[in-house]
Amino acid sequence: MIIDSRLEFSVKQVLAATGASTNVIDLSTDRDIGPGRTMWVVITADASPAAAVTVSLETSNTEGSGYAKVASVTVPQAAAIGSRYVLGVPYENQRYLRLDYSAAGTFSAFLTDQEPASWKAYPDAL
Repeated sequence: MIIDSRLEFSVKQVLAATGASTNVIDLSTDRDIGPGRTMWVVITADASPAAAVTVSLETSNTEGSGYAKVASVTVPQAAAIGSRYVLGVPYENQRYLRLDYSAAGTFSAFLTDQEPASWKAYPDAL
C-alpha cells in the first residue's frame, strides 16, 4: 500500500503528554472522500506506551478550533511495538479531521479506504 502524505495524521509522532496529531486532514468543502467506501484510521504504536492512551478522531469546520470527538480507540499500556489499532470513520464529518492522544507515546496514523485486515506495513526504503 502506498500512503499519501496528505492522509497521514502522525508519522512516528512523539508525544510527551496529551496532544493533537501533527497533521490535520482537510476534506475540502464537498467532503466527498471515498464515496460508497468505508474509511478507516489505522494507528500504529511506534513505541510501547507507559500508560493506556485513548486516541480520538475529531472533526471541526475550522482548522484551529472547535473540534468534537466522533470516534475513539484505546491503545493499552505496554502495547507491543508495531501493534495496530483501527477506527471506523463516520460518514458525517465536518471539513477538518485530526487525532487527539490522551497520554504520552509514539504513534503513526493515517486515513485509508483499504480493509484493515489486508493492510500490511513495509519497512522503510533502504
